[in-house]
Amino acid sequence: MNAVAARIKTGRGPIGVGTVIRIDTRTGRVSGHVLTGVAPRGIAFGAGSARVANSGGASVSRVVAG
Repeated sequence: MNAVAARIKTGRGPIGVGTVIRIDTRTGRVSGHVLTGVAPRGIAFGAGSARVANSGGASVSRVVAG
């Protein structure tokens, strides 16, 4: 399995709080973003999607790859 892990700085603005970013693995640049719930705290990958635990809203957001 190919995997990429990195620390990503969070903050306020269009990419930051409540956002999952897509990174182009060829260039290492941000290629898109998806808004999630309030105060995302953790992310898990599997079965073609990511699930984001939103601690501020007591919810889970599902982000489909692609």
